[in-house]
Amino acid sequence: MNSAMKVKQEFVGVTHWVSTMKLPSAYDDLDLGKFETMIQGYKGEWLDYTKRCETWDQALVQHEEAKKYALALEECEKEADNYANLEGDEE
Repeated sequence: MNSAMKVKQEFVGVTHWVSTMKLPSAYDDLDLGKFETMIQGYKGEWLDYTKRCETWDQALVQHEEAKKYALALEECEKEADNYANLEGDEE
């Protein structure tokens, strides 16, 4: 039986999936934290974003922070696309 437990998982914005899990007990001796939040991109790749903490309440807070990060990342990507489109219009 898998001892990992879902705290919260959801799509955020258009292209991201935020996942917060309670880590399995096998991680207990590694001092990594009991909960982990990660962000997945639209192609299924995990972004270079991992946050860990000790308590359920902290996990909920870091999940919300990850959502804000993902939304900000999408906004930056949108701005970069807009800039790239403007660059092509200058010819």
